[in-house]
Amino acid sequence: MSESLKKHNLVYVIALVAVFALYIFNLFLSTISQLPARFIRTIFPNSIGNLSAKYHIDITPANWVFPFIWNVIYLFQLAWLIYALVCLFRRTKDGDLLYRRVSFIPLGAIIAFGVCVIQLIAWLFTWTHQCIWVLYYISYLTYSFLFYLI
Repeated sequence: MSESLKKHNLVYVIALVAVFALYIFNLFLSTISQLPARFIRTIFPNSIGNLSAKYHIDITPANWVFPFIWNVIYLFQLAWLIYALVCLFRRTKDGDLLYRRVSFIPLGAIIAFGVCVIQLIAWLFTWTHQCIWVLYYISYLTYSFLFYLI
């Protein structure tokens, strides 16, 4: 095959690795935000569960559902990210990079996921600091960006 297919797409690789790093950082922040340690409360003054009880709405699920839902979501996100990272190094029988040969995860999808992870991190800080008006602004900016990306 051609020599260009044997080389990595540097923008694609950097975007995927950066999104994976953002994802790990989000997992770290989400985990420590639930710890009861005193020094954590300086970063996250309120817990997500306490604020969810404070701002109760009728569609809020039971408390035991939240960890289950987020563990399933994070597990599937981790699965596709690991698959995408592994596929960066897989080659066809001809020696070409597999992700350059076949239809793979588009760069736009990786960037969109990265924006969503950044929004989750921003949501975590704004929710635990009870800056609810900022959440609306972040959502507007994110969805506007994603609309133009597509």
